[in-house]
Amino acid sequence: MGEQGKEFPKWNADKLRTFKGFENYSDERALKVIDSIDKLARILLPIVIENIRLHEQSGQIQQLREGEAKDRGP
Repeated sequence: MGEQGKEFPKWNADKLRTFKGFENYSDERALKVIDSIDKLARILLPIVIENIRLHEQSGQIQQLREGEAKDRGP
């Protein structure tokens, strides 16, 4: 099961080939790329989640969200 108890569908070669730059990848190459992306996401997701928790505890998340809203304008 995925992080936070949520399972996401696994991509396939056809899905990857819908993105620019991957249109001509063979099934084998596409599956290797998908596997690499999955491994990277499994490494980064816990780090991002912990970073969000730390910022929430310090009140910085609200400040960041307010800053994003200002950047977007009215």
